[in-house]
Amino acid sequence: MTIPSFGTPGSANDVNRMHDYDDLDLTVLSHHHTLGIAGNQSSPGDHIHDAKTSKKINYSALIGVPAIPVASAVLPVDETLYAVARAIGVSAAYARADHSHGSPPNSNQVHNFSNAANAGTAGETKDVMGDSQFIAATGHKYRFMYVARAEAAVAPTNADFRIRGNNSAVSPTNVSTILASGSDTLTIAAGAGARNLIVYQTRICPAQLAVGLWTIAPFYAKAAGAGNVNALQATGQLREITVDDVT
Repeated sequence: MTIPSFGTPGSANDVNRMHDYDDLDLTVLSHHHTLGIAGNQSSPGDHIHDAKTSKKINYSALIGVPAIPVASAVLPVDETLYAVARAIGVSAAYARADHSHGSPPNSNQVHNFSNAANAGTAGETKDVMGDSQFIAATGHKYRFMYVARAEAAVAPTNADFRIRGNNSAVSPTNVSTILASGSDTLTIAAGAGARNLIVYQTRICPAQLAVGLWTIAPFYAKAAGAGNVNALQATGQLREITVDDVT
């Protein structure tokens, strides 16, 4: 085969045969390069760095391997309390995907009610609606309330309504801690004109209310006068005791 000299026009076949002797893909300085991902090849114009038509970009080599974050083992600010201030935070640790922020306790800690008949007393008696329980938490405020219709066998008679409790699972008696109380002088013994007596008190845990389980119950008593005292309710109404978290 005769290789045409430079400057001498040749046929297409002559040109192709001449390329048989070229330095195809031999070095980066070669005259001709095929398409591919080898070091001395060229990339197609529509390459996407998928390691098939062109090299895959090694981002770690370009920008360095990022530090692997560590899961935090420290709880953040207690978000079960109200009025927690917002904060961007400074920790480099991450929160686990299954983390939980928790939620405030049910604001209505106790809601017990009854229309079962109580018996009159000349002393102090527990309402037949019985006991209720809740758990007091540090930093929380609790409002106790007992509502019933105060009646007496004879007017005038002084009536006391009380909420008593024990900082345990023990059922309260008439010597247990008084958590709320109220008094009224009954000028009408019963029936039309008799009025509800509402007693309530707010306590802060742990300053005025110990932390932990409380068992509470409503009581009614005669403070002075000639007639027995009773805690009842008007027709269609209920006596009730509540403890609300008002933090």
